[in-house]
Amino acid sequence: MQPIQDTLADIIQVGLVTTDVDGHPLTRMSNACQFCQLMASSPSGRQACIASWRRLGQLPEREPHFLTCHAGLAYARARIEVSVSSVSSLVAGQFYASPPDPQELAQRTEYLAAAHHLSQEQLAAAAARLPVLDQRAQSRVGEWLSKIARAFEEIGRERQAFMNRLSRIAALSNLETYRSRPPLQ
Repeated sequence: MQPIQDTLADIIQVGLVTTDVDGHPLTRMSNACQFCQLMASSPSGRQACIASWRRLGQLPEREPHFLTCHAGLAYARARIEVSVSSVSSLVAGQFYASPPDPQELAQRTEYLAAAHHLSQEQLAAAAARLPVLDQRAQSRVGEWLSKIARAFEEIGRERQAFMNRLSRIAALSNLETYRSRPPLQ
């Protein structure tokens, strides 16, 4: 999954991560921007990101859904369903849905820097470099997320079927081994 995720992140020029339903990363972040790298460098910042991903992951909709994360950035998530018990999310983000208000951005970066023990200057500089995606670009992000989530589902189902076949083979092997042993006296 990681190489596919990395390639998609490069193509659509956003950050991507695959998470479990509770928001914990199953992959490493692809195409991580400087702002998110700074946030993730702080234990409390990383936990805030996981909480945002958890909120996305718990949405019932299957198709891409856009929200704003704890840091004011836009994120979209496509649900990946391999089986009833195996659900995860492909999360794309690290952009603004509209240009941020400069005063609000300054206040937010000041708050985030203090809350997560980060350099306010570095965080503000990184926030200023984040892209703004228009509606058309956001729509493309959603389309790509959906396509890749469906591909991940197929990969997961194939892997699950393969593992089931291996388990059946192992069970048959054990049965044959048991039958070929001499009787105990």
